[in-house]
Amino acid sequence: MRDLVSTVLLVAGVAVLVLSVLGVTLMRDAYDRLHYVGLAGFGALLVGVAILVQESWSLIGDKALAAGALLVLAGPVLVHTTARSLRVHEYGSWESGIRGYRDRGPAPDRNGGRHAPGARTHGAGPDHPPSDDEPRRPAR
Repeated sequence: MRDLVSTVLLVAGVAVLVLSVLGVTLMRDAYDRLHYVGLAGFGALLVGVAILVQESWSLIGDKALAAGALLVLAGPVLVHTTARSLRVHEYGSWESGIRGYRDRGPAPDRNGGRHAPGARTHGAGPDHPPSDDEPRRPAR
């Protein structure tokens, strides 16, 4: 019975880790990839619990559980720190505010320039001239 439970936990942990790796690999930008990095900690925790079930409370089982718990607890801190340093690299400051977004220009169009029928597009253009409350962007 112990072998079956540890095998199920191990397979589940490896599956979560594989999904995390696929998410990091397939996402477009660093901000999207960061969502999948935290998932790896839970996969490591499942692997650690599988080792604990197999080895019971021994030096190996304790270390496996401690390593998995450390990854689960440290994961959000590492993701937040990475996101903050990425923001500082892109905008020059970590502070939130509309200022950093407006200085960067319009958001990239992920739809290849096509919009759904009836969808409103924001920003300056022949269809939508800028309003008085929107800053005018210089031509590139």
